[in-house]
Amino acid sequence: MRRASLALVLALLACEAAPPRRIETGLALDGSLIRPRPDDGRDAMSRPIETGDDLAIWAADARPDASTTPEGDGSPRSPSDADRPPPNRDAAEPDPPPDLDCPGGGAARNYWPDFDGDGFGDAVARPLAACEPLAGNVTNRDDCDDSEARVNPDASEHCDGRDEDCDDEVDDNAVDGSRLFADEDGDGYGNERVPVIACEGSPTATARGGDCDDLDRFVAPNAPERCNAADDDCDGRSDENVRAEQWHIDGDGDGFGGREVIETCDPPPNVTFDESDCDDDNEEVNPFADEICNGVDDDCNDVVDDRRGFAYRDEDGDGIGGRGAFVEGCAEPGFVADDGDCDDADDMVFPGAAEVCDGLDQDCDFWTDEDLPERMVFRDQDGDGWGWRSGAELACGIGAGYAERGEDCDDLDETVNPGAMEVCDQQDNNCDGEADDGLVFRRLFRDRDMDGYGESFTGQDRCDEGPGYAPLDGDCDEFNPARNPGQVEVCDGEDNDCDFDRDEGLPIVRQYRDQDGDGFGQTFTARDQCAGKVGYVALGDDCDDFDDAIFPGAPEVCDFSDQDCDRRSDEGLMVTWYRDFDGDGCGQAGLTMMSCDAVEPGYSRQPGDCDDFVDNLSCGC
Repeated sequence: MRRASLALVLALLACEAAPPRRIETGLALDGSLIRPRPDDGRDAMSRPIETGDDLAIWAADARPDASTTPEGDGSPRSPSDADRPPPNRDAAEPDPPPDLDCPGGGAARNYWPDFDGDGFGDAVARPLAACEPLAGNVTNRDDCDDSEARVNPDASEHCDGRDEDCDDEVDDNAVDGSRLFADEDGDGYGNERVPVIACEGSPTATARGGDCDDLDRFVAPNAPERCNAADDDCDGRSDENVRAEQWHIDGDGDGFGGREVIETCDPPPNVTFDESDCDDDNEEVNPFADEICNGVDDDCNDVVDDRRGFAYRDEDGDGIGGRGAFVEGCAEPGFVADDGDCDDADDMVFPGAAEVCDGLDQDCDFWTDEDLPERMVFRDQDGDGWGWRSGAELACGIGAGYAERGEDCDDLDETVNPGAMEVCDQQDNNCDGEADDGLVFRRLFRDRDMDGYGESFTGQDRCDEGPGYAPLDGDCDEFNPARNPGQVEVCDGEDNDCDFDRDEGLPIVRQYRDQDGDGFGQTFTARDQCAGKVGYVALGDDCDDFDDAIFPGAPEVCDFSDQDCDRRSDEGLMVTWYRDFDGDGCGQAGLTMMSCDAVEPGYSRQPGDCDDFVDNLSCGC
């Protein structure tokens, strides 16, 4: 078998010299066997011939086809320029197929056909992958015309209208070119200071020099001189033999000239051939202006205020009258030619005014805020800058009662919105879905009497004390602020310190019931108890506990009662009175009465009357 394969190899090598059996094919990148078809640059299928375990050659089908010459000699025919697609030498070279098994573990390479034998491969042909060099093929694809050996990257350029050196430029740096001048503007005249080697007929070079501006095709030695203050014919002079024209100065820039004239072939700005402007200092006055009622000949027809039609009152002075009062022709100031103002009291409202976002129709087109960019706004009822989530509307701006942000969870409370700080009130102040989140909680107790102590069974976790809550418990009377664990026990018969004991720890003394509040109690009401109990005192012996003026030590008064409880009445207050019959102020010593108070008439405090029936006898008579 090995001997037969070697014979076949020798036969194939012999076919290499014969045109019909040239070995110039290989493995395509998709793994198929291909060989070039010189007539169109595409590939044809071929078949493998096994020649042994260490050598593989891919041979073309020897049958005559379109890739052979018309004479049938089997030699490859290169594509003509008409058949050739444009080369793309910038495309990336494909990698050889990885499954091509080369003898000795070598790597396959890409080969391109070289039809003209100039050492450069056809740029438009598909490459062949082979383990060894292929006859008639090379490892580059730089030939832009593989049908002529004189066309390749190493060839010299000639003046023949072809790109012979494959640099995509025709007749550049041709070896048989002439010394010419660069003609950048294509006017047939070149710049003598820029000599070039080029072919006759080149669009960018010429044998004629003298162009003084090779960037302007209207400037050349044979160009006509123009009135532009420039040397158009390159003779060193400007505007020669050019007639100057008369121009009228347009002083107000309204397109109409006045009486002032200048002569020049190069008109400056703001001049015109027209001279019909009757006031060249006012751009509102010219032959095309509208006549208005202003005491001026606006349209330059030598007639002042010859306006026809109606004038409308312009109340706001915006130049557009309202649809109310009007007059025919010109009238007093305050009337204008145009009407249509939909609000003649506002000078910002008139047809053609710029629409602004305020809910009004500025341009009087019966639409408000039209053609303004819109944005999403939200109804804000509490005015906190945050709108209700479901109150979204499209508007051109943020008006009163609206907000740019719409995440408010309570739009009736201005203290509740996503920007608010969470406070301890059992509400979701910042609209994050949680109430009192992020705050410190502790155990608090209901404190009804506000004494700082709550009932133990009312405990709950809260984030602040707040009114009616306290951090301490143990209060035994939530309606009496004087009773809680912080109080000092006093003698009142109550459990003041809430230790389930009354008046404990207080000294015991003898006390008496004092009903009239005079500081003395009746002796029979004595009790041994703590001091300070309401209604009890430390002193007894009160002889009348229903009269606060009667107690031991009270001042005695003349009332026949015992005020000082010494079992005597009116002691120390009794005086002697003498009987005075004649009323002379002196009584008889033998007739007396004891009393602490004034007695009835007929008694005197002065004794010594010697005749109590004669009133002219005084005491001591």
